[in-house]
Amino acid sequence: MTISMLSELVVLLPLVGFLVAGLGQKYITDRGAQGVTCGLMFASLVAGALLFQKVAFDHQSTVVTLFPWIQVGSFDVSWGLKVDTLSALMIVVVTVVSFLVHLYSV
Repeated sequence: MTISMLSELVVLLPLVGFLVAGLGQKYITDRGAQGVTCGLMFASLVAGALLFQKVAFDHQSTVVTLFPWIQVGSFDVSWGLKVDTLSALMIVVVTVVSFLVHLYSV
């Protein structure tokens, strides 16, 4: 997996869990929503650990552009993620704590 794919997964998997648990509450039970959110948080944790391995040990830092925000003439501002060693370490710390909070709340 590439750094851009991993960084997008780390950000988007918890959002997907929120959408499934929040919008699908008619279709899944409480236990199902807990399983989906914990499972996707664990997947985000694994993606964050793989991202840390690629950035910290393989020395592959990068900037991932998600989508353009403002484009006026030659002025261009885009939403993006800068993935370096410090941000990868913080991603691992935050996803570990978030997963443990989700697991403890079940």
